Amino acid sequence: MLAGYEGNYKSEQIPLEIKVFVKDGRLIVQAAGQPELATKALSATRFVFTPANIEFEFDGADGFTLKQGGQTFKFKKAVSK
Repeated sequence: MLAGYEGNYKSEQIPLEIKVFVKDGRLIVQAAGQPELATKALSATRFVFTPANIEFEFDGADGFTLKQGGQTFKFKKAVSK
């Protein structure tokens, strides 16, 4: 299931690219130029990185919503060409 979320994601709201991948059975999220964030699963579609109070909620394999500090940002999987 986690492998279906793997890929590079972009947002039209903020200029940030996020890579999502699986490592050691955990979903890892890494913003461009930033360290890897090992998330904790709250459900099959919701993941958190508690130290930075960031939540990732997937609405399928093609996108997720990032929630932090009362703000929400939609990300869509970037299409490889």
